[in-house]
Amino acid sequence: MRSLALLLAVFVAGIAAQDSNPNNYTPPPTFNAGAVNDATKNGWCTAQRNNCPKICGGAASRNECQPDTLTFACVCIDGTVPNVASYKDTLPYYICIANRDQCVQNHPNDAEGQTKCQEDAKCGTKEVDQPEPKSSSTLAAASTMQTASATATGKTTTTAAAATAATSTGAAAALGAQGQTGLLVGALAALPFVL
Repeated sequence: MRSLALLLAVFVAGIAAQDSNPNNYTPPPTFNAGAVNDATKNGWCTAQRNNCPKICGGAASRNECQPDTLTFACVCIDGTVPNVASYKDTLPYYICIANRDQCVQNHPNDAEGQTKCQEDAKCGTKEVDQPEPKSSSTLAAASTMQTASATATGKTTTTAAAATAATSTGAAAALGAQGQTGLLVGALAALPFVL
């Protein structure tokens, strides 16, 4: 039994370590986070947490934001990781705007430098109510389950099974994309021997 607990602990720790920054966002090197007060950083994180589910089309399986480090995680319920930097009112958007403003401040009495700061800032332009398009495989899995449900009952309903299938498909795709499927299969294959 201890072997099983140890195996599972190692497996979970490995996944957590590999997935600490699923959005793979890094602020620009010129951004000075120390110039932004704590209340503003807290506001940015509140907006990030509020808007992640909207970008995902209604639900997120992981939605975190740390104002002290300006790091975040936004993973949709189907396992996709949206490009939140392309949206307004997200942490990357606010960092981009602040970085642009810091650049302008660093070029006093320099209209050309200030113009370059404005032109170089490529901040998000999409509205958060325009969710990321979903992959065709996830949509197909949900559609297949809804069709099967409709065929069995004679009604068109969205069932928990359809949501679970879409979520499972997305989760499996996310694990496979990160090369963790083999680890999961290996751990599950070893389970009978541990017990």
